[in-house]
Amino acid sequence: MLRQGFFDPGDTFKSTKAFVRHVLYYVTPRNNLEQLASILDQYREIGSAASHNVEAAKMMEVVQGEGAATLRTLVDSALENLTRFQRASSLPRESPANGSGEFYRFTFVRQPDDELIKSLRILFDVAASEVHEGRIGDLLDLLVDATLEATGGNLKIAVRLSPWQHSERLFEIPGDIYRVSGGEMVLATTIRYLAAARVLAENAGAAPQAGSLLLVDDGFRNLSDEAVSLYLKLADSFGNQLVCTTSSIDPNLLTAFPLIVALRPRLVDGGKRSISLSRAVGLQDIVRFQSSTDGSKSQVAAVMNMSPLGEVFDVLPPWREALHSVASGVEAPPDQELQAGDILLPKLLNPHKGNVPMTTVGRSQPVPAARFSMVVLRPKSNLRPGEILFYANYFGSALFLAESKEKDEIVVLEEQPLTQILLPRPDESTLRAIHDIDVAAEVFEGWKREALATVGAFFKASDIASARSQMIEIGRVTRQRREAGGVTDDLESRLRATLPYPIARQWRNVQAANRDAAGYSLILECAESVVAYCAAVGLSFANAKGVRVARLSAIAARFRAGRMGMTFGDWRALLRELATHGRSAAFSADSAIAHFAAFSDSPIASAIDRLGALRNDRAHRRGPADHEVADVFDQARAELVAVLAGVEWLVDYSLCHVEASHWDSFGNESRVVVRELMGDHNVVAPRELAVQGNVEVGSSYVLDRFGGQQLLRPFLKARQCGLCGQLSVFVVDRWLPTTEEVEYLALDHRHTERVSDMRQALEHVGLL
Repeated sequence: MLRQGFFDPGDTFKSTKAFVRHVLYYVTPRNNLEQLASILDQYREIGSAASHNVEAAKMMEVVQGEGAATLRTLVDSALENLTRFQRASSLPRESPANGSGEFYRFTFVRQPDDELIKSLRILFDVAASEVHEGRIGDLLDLLVDATLEATGGNLKIAVRLSPWQHSERLFEIPGDIYRVSGGEMVLATTIRYLAAARVLAENAGAAPQAGSLLLVDDGFRNLSDEAVSLYLKLADSFGNQLVCTTSSIDPNLLTAFPLIVALRPRLVDGGKRSISLSRAVGLQDIVRFQSSTDGSKSQVAAVMNMSPLGEVFDVLPPWREALHSVASGVEAPPDQELQAGDILLPKLLNPHKGNVPMTTVGRSQPVPAARFSMVVLRPKSNLRPGEILFYANYFGSALFLAESKEKDEIVVLEEQPLTQILLPRPDESTLRAIHDIDVAAEVFEGWKREALATVGAFFKASDIASARSQMIEIGRVTRQRREAGGVTDDLESRLRATLPYPIARQWRNVQAANRDAAGYSLILECAESVVAYCAAVGLSFANAKGVRVARLSAIAARFRAGRMGMTFGDWRALLRELATHGRSAAFSADSAIAHFAAFSDSPIASAIDRLGALRNDRAHRRGPADHEVADVFDQARAELVAVLAGVEWLVDYSLCHVEASHWDSFGNESRVVVRELMGDHNVVAPRELAVQGNVEVGSSYVLDRFGGQQLLRPFLKARQCGLCGQLSVFVVDRWLPTTEEVEYLALDHRHTERVSDMRQALEHVGLL
């Protein structure tokens, strides 16, 4: 891509040096100038010591010769580029200017090497004091001077102007500049950039047909529509596209230019306005938007279905008359009015600027002036709740342009390629989560508006006393909302309020405990409840997926004999094996089993190991003694907090006890009444919900974030405790072979329950 500088075509035609400088500015590789700068720096450094050091003076001569030789190489390259520029300025025969020859012609005779080297040594020596360090412009001036020196100052430039005449007209630069009309000057300037683009493409190794994009400033506003159209066609015949850049968009430009880039003025020192745009980002960096129709190439396709965008949205291209219509007050046609659900995307995008700037329309509204450069995506039918937010964020993300994200690349959106791209289609669970987040954000925003409106209305009220009372009341409610929200910001409070009941209840006991032996025991009991609950839930997930847990088979032999119950070590070993399955590529990153990967080779696993060691020490009377507990209490509590924070993902898997269920066999859906046992209270109101499949009454389930449910029987059961009457959560502990009963251990307190008729379930999961 080339940028055609601020439009003053006459400037670079006023002298041979200015014209040559302009051409070399584009076609000279920057690294060549940087190499010359490095030699100049070395020459200056040696020169500072040469007056007092004979060896330095000799070295300076050597470096001066090296610099002159480098300069000669650059000069030869510059002359070659001028010759290539001349060839590149040949007008294509199919161009509107009826090309049949080279538009620019250079005439020169290169000096012999001996004479040239002498001149270049002098130029190099002078440049050492005049070229500012790091100034590419100064180095370019040095190269231009050297190039003109190489031609003995006799470089001639002629322009062949015959776009509208049958006879050829030759003008020399700069002698005949004042005989050239304004329109001819614009033509000469445009072709100069088009030729430079061709040379730049050749230097970059691009194919001859490779296109580029030429940014031109708003000098084109002064031309007629016919003249602008001619230049657009001329650029197209060169394989280029013209894009107008302007800080003051004129509606007349919109009738000619398919793309316009609006530049925003910014104040600089002294209050002057300055507008800048990068000169060049490489010739092949402007690309038309393309996206593979192979959905497997998208990372989104791994978790969502894909379908062509054209099945979901109609694509409305930019409406070029928008700015003119808005400026003149003319009503837009009905099909151009924006509608609720429309998504607006700019036609010209730079993926490297981060997220894609886009706008969603909340309600029908008139056409904005910016519509002239915006692509509109209009839903073909009403979208589901959360769907418009999903698509708006997808189109606003860098993922949308992921396949076009190359260095320094600008993407042009066009109607046809957009309709063909594969669009992710969110499932009901994803949409439900997005909808919940959106609703929560709206609630928070509503609270904010209510609070600010109350304060703002205080001095506007006719009854200040009444307004004061209302403000105090709203202030109290706002404060309560803030305090309730603050609970979830504090980790320890959030854990108590959101984790599954048996863990949250045990954690509440720890929070209230003293730093003594009883409190220390509560920490270890809570740790064992966490490990047992996680392992039981993990085994339920594994059993549902048909995953064989080898450690469970080893435990089953002892379990069948009824010699002893499950231990902390058993649950910990099961978690370690589940961790290996969690890291398996067989499970996606958002699967339930993937969460268990954290139970091995991680800070959580290390904390569990340390708590297990403390529990074993306590059980086998290895300490600490009661009077030593305070020394280890804080450490054990910190380890427990680390484990609880590491299993906070459990809040996405609600523990529910089913009290009633009605199954619709035709729809394979159950209407159930459940008590959601999350947080540190077991006295909770029942709620009704719909789930897929047939659900057992009296059993416990976890409901996942995708709307699915997982039966926890026989590893976990929620039921009324026969001793204290509390609704509790029990984990399988011991088999009693003589009575064919299972002994379950409460996870939230120290009672046990015996349950019969469990053999079939235990055989199914491999414990019997």
